[in-house]
This record gives sequence, C-alpha cells and structure tokens, in this order.
Amino acid sequence: MSIMRFLITLFCLVLFLLGFGFFYSPEFILRINTLLKRLFLDNSKLLANRKKFGLVCIGLACLIFYFGVYSKRVETSTPELNARNKVYRAWYHYYHRDYAAAEKLCNEALKIDPENTTAIKQLCLIHFIKADYKQAKKYCDILLAKQPGNQRIKKIYEIITRKSGQVKK
Repeated sequence: MSIMRFLITLFCLVLFLLGFGFFYSPEFILRINTLLKRLFLDNSKLLANRKKFGLVCIGLACLIFYFGVYSKRVETSTPELNARNKVYRAWYHYYHRDYAAAEKLCNEALKIDPENTTAIKQLCLIHFIKADYKQAKKYCDILLAKQPGNQRIKKIYEIITRKSGQVKK
C-alpha cells in the first residue's frame, strides 16, 4: 500500500469515527468541543445539530475513501497511451473534416509509436480523402506489409489504385 493510500485511509477512518461520535455520543462531542473551542463556540448549537454534522462526516469519509483508495488511477504518461490519445483526437478531427489537424496528430503519434497501425490507417484515409493517392498508397503498402490478410486495407488499396490510374503488378 502506498503512503498516499495509507494517509487517505487513516484520514477517512478518523472522519468516520468522528462522524459516529457526533451521531451517537453527546459526551464525546463536548470533550472535542472543549479542545476546539475556537471552532465551535456554542455547545447548545452543536448539540442541536450533532446528527447532521455526524452524517456529513460519515458521508465525507465514505466518499473520500471510495474515490481516494478504490478509484482506478489511469497512467497517462506512458508513450503508448499518449500515442493512442493522439490517434483518437485525430479521428475526431477526421470526422469533423479538419484533415490537417488529423494528419498532424497522426504524425505525432507515429513519432511516439512507429508501429501504430491505427495511425497509419488514419493517414492512409486522410490522404485518400484529400486525393493524394501517392501518399495514400504509400501508407497502404506499409499497412499491407504489417497486416497482409487485412481485407479492408486490400479493398482501400484497390480503390486507391483505381482512382490513381495505377495498376498493382
């Protein structure tokens, strides 16, 4: 267990016990109030609202414990995730017809992960849409070298060769 998780657990345990103390033990509240007289000035107000304050402490303890300890932490600094993030953003730009931004993001993803076939496929489609068949064919060739059985890429390759007037030998 990491130090941070330990501290979160300890803090939540203290809050949880404090909440139950406020909820069930008025004597406990008065002892705490004498120690923290600056914070709670009037015992009558504190005793009247003790259950509300107790529920708030218990609820906060549960929320902090859940989100602090049991929430899944996503590591976003790995190169693979950064490349994948750039490709997903490129798809967004592609579908919003911002092909320059999509191409730039795909090229950045390929600098991080040169074997990223999704980025290569995206670049192939971008150049196909822009009618730059020479570049589209180049990316198709790369994809077919990596995935020779990919029928979708073969179909795209056939369309590109038909549109560009070139015939595959």
